[in-house]
Amino acid sequence: ASARDRESGGIGTRRHTLSSIVVHDLKSPLASLAMNLMLAEDALAGRVSADLASAALSDCHTSTRLLARRIENLVDIARCETGTMVARRGPTSVVDVVVGVVASRAREIALRNVRVEVDALRSPVFVDGILVGRILENLLDNALRFTPVSGRIRIGASCVDRSLEVLVANDGPSIARDRRASLLPRIEREPRRP
Repeated sequence: ASARDRESGGIGTRRHTLSSIVVHDLKSPLASLAMNLMLAEDALAGRVSADLASAALSDCHTSTRLLARRIENLVDIARCETGTMVARRGPTSVVDVVVGVVASRAREIALRNVRVEVDALRSPVFVDGILVGRILENLLDNALRFTPVSGRIRIGASCVDRSLEVLVANDGPSIARDRRASLLPRIEREPRRP
């Protein structure tokens, strides 16, 4: 097989892996929506309390926001592959972005009794604040998924060699070093042809 065939096969394998991850990530909020809508129906029929129905509806809102973010991520992947992703950089307070992302997950954080520590830049940096926020949302969601109840999540952001470096760490189980590279396969775009 030619090098081009081997390369395109590798890209196909990485796309399949990414597709599997995306399907898995979409199933969880859909299952939550279905369960919480059943609770709301039970409340309408008088089988559960109004407080439980209210919490279920709040969870529905959370799940729909999560689905929307994950669909946005799919669009971003397509834009990256086609080279049409545009970063809208400007002076951004990274600490404000981090605090906003943590606040958007306050309910999940409280339910799991997780302590979140933030050590982020106080001075503005020149980045796309919306994209940085979305990256942080994904990292925090993952950290929440694997942090034990009453655990701790640490979020840090600093400038390293003129680049923004973000760290999200938790008390959950660590991933073996030799497996880390295969968890998030790099999706490469074929060079544009003249």
